[in-house]
Amino acid sequence: MMTETLTTLLEQGIRLHERGELQAAGDCYRKALNLQPAHPRALYLLAKLALQQGRHEEAADLLGRALEEAPGNIACLFDQGLALRALGRLDEAIARFRQVIERRPEEAHAWCNLGEALHAKGALREAMVAYERALALNEHLPAALLNLGNAKLQSGQHDAAASLYRRLLEKQPEHAGAWINLGEALRRQGRLAPATEAYRKALALQPRHGDAWHCLAEISVQLERLDEAVAAFRKALALDESRLDLWLRLGQTEALRGQPQASLAAYERALEWAPDNADAHYLRGHTLSHLGRFSEATAAYHQALALDPRHAEVYYALSQIRGYRFSEAQRQAMTALYEDDATPDHQREFLGFALGRAAEQGGDYERAFGYFAEGNRLVRRHSPYDSADMEAFFEEIITVFNDDFFRQRQGVGVPDETPIFIVGMMRSGTSLVEQILASHPQVRGAGELTDLKQIIYYFDGDLDPRAYPARAATLDAEQIQARAREYLSRLARHGAGARRVCDKMPGNFRYLGMIRLMFPRARIIHCRRHPLDTCLSCFRLYFSGAHPYAYDLRELGHYYQLYDRLMRHWHEVLPGYIHDIHYEDLVAAQETETRRLLAFCGLPWDPACLDFHKTRRAVLTSSQAQVREPIYRSSVAGWSMNRVQYGAFG
Repeated sequence: MMTETLTTLLEQGIRLHERGELQAAGDCYRKALNLQPAHPRALYLLAKLALQQGRHEEAADLLGRALEEAPGNIACLFDQGLALRALGRLDEAIARFRQVIERRPEEAHAWCNLGEALHAKGALREAMVAYERALALNEHLPAALLNLGNAKLQSGQHDAAASLYRRLLEKQPEHAGAWINLGEALRRQGRLAPATEAYRKALALQPRHGDAWHCLAEISVQLERLDEAVAAFRKALALDESRLDLWLRLGQTEALRGQPQASLAAYERALEWAPDNADAHYLRGHTLSHLGRFSEATAAYHQALALDPRHAEVYYALSQIRGYRFSEAQRQAMTALYEDDATPDHQREFLGFALGRAAEQGGDYERAFGYFAEGNRLVRRHSPYDSADMEAFFEEIITVFNDDFFRQRQGVGVPDETPIFIVGMMRSGTSLVEQILASHPQVRGAGELTDLKQIIYYFDGDLDPRAYPARAATLDAEQIQARAREYLSRLARHGAGARRVCDKMPGNFRYLGMIRLMFPRARIIHCRRHPLDTCLSCFRLYFSGAHPYAYDLRELGHYYQLYDRLMRHWHEVLPGYIHDIHYEDLVAAQETETRRLLAFCGLPWDPACLDFHKTRRAVLTSSQAQVREPIYRSSVAGWSMNRVQYGAFG
């Protein structure tokens, strides 16, 4: 009678279990165990239910009792392995899966789960062997394809990982996790456009997957599609608005796309969630500085230092506020941090430049140069640069864009006069010239836009770093016009109906040939400054690795020579297309040079251009303080303050 009752209870429990009525099923299994406490099947079924509900400790205990009654039972061994792995008892889990494999070596799921336990333990190579064995037994096993792909991804085998994810997606195209991981594999390969597509497919399946939105946002930043990046960050934050890291990244991205007010709002939201976060105060200070609100920026930086006295970036940020002078206590704190062996090199980089500025404030230029040189040396170590490669690149530009090239392509492009391209070496006065032009009522200053470079390098659905100049030169008239229209559509977001819009990206001097093809009636303003002043100013600034030629004096001087030769070439093949403006002449004769500048741009005279420092606009470059003051002469021949040290540029 007891056996019949127990059997009935178990059968009833199984039916309830299959229908998803878990509480009622558990009651049946427990009643069965009350009748026979050591019944292995009742123990197993109740353990299975506990495992399903995430009660892993209870499941492991029940399965252990079942194995005492039925040693070697495959199902009990396997499920106990699952419970033990979930509990982090990895050695025990591995032992259980190996016991299953000893009895059933053809069991692909056991090999896969053994791999997962080994993977969790950090035994990556052994885990991959187990996954591969599982796939040899069942080539379409989803978990094995996904897990082996993850292991390959972790070990840097990005192509192999992508291949495994694609195999899984062939059978299960609605596997959102596989699309997300494929996106990551492609991103690490530098294949950003297909990575973007993979993330979009994942989000079409799981639109509330916050991490996928975050990944899509970061790739959009890499692709410099900043509007898309902002939209993706906001999608992720809509799903979890407490994510401090996302608020900070949103703020940084808004700043990059020239939206300082939105950037400031993002940082202030971050501070609502984490009022004691030093990074949020620091980044907020950055944006306030870009907006010209220097006293507020200084206060934000001081707050960041109060929260984190070792925040080296803050010291550098303070050094960039014109007129700010470090106190003796601050100099001592910076020096102690700089000389502390525990300070990482990436922080010592910032401190080197900040201490250089502090030494300049005290008139100790020799010490200042030493700090600048050490800061540059530290940055150069992780900023790969090859002077020979750069020289070959410039030579190829000159070879491709010769007289014949332009003679054969007359009449192509879009005859739109909206763009003004302001180019030159970094620190040559480009921000000042843009501020002067942006003070004219018919002109908008868009800042340093990355759109032109993106458009030039875009081929076959992705950014090709080798596309320019060779592939760019293969474009026909229709393709050139399409690129020009794309650029104009992006520029319109910054122009607000202005007659002229300035794109102040100094490095665009490398693309003047393409600009001439795309916009034969655009204005090119080339800013020049004494080479020693230009190079010294570069050497005294921290560019975060963005300009790798700038961290070694010889490489910097060599790059300047390449730039100078290329600009002479552009003048030869594009006569009359480029207006040179010399910083020293602008300082000496502001109105005369400004009138010549406006005339070249086809603009009427407006006296507001002489009062450029009164124009209220965000300036997102290191010249943010200088453009808010009248022209001053102290930046002319600054190199001569220490000819012995700075004469190395000659």
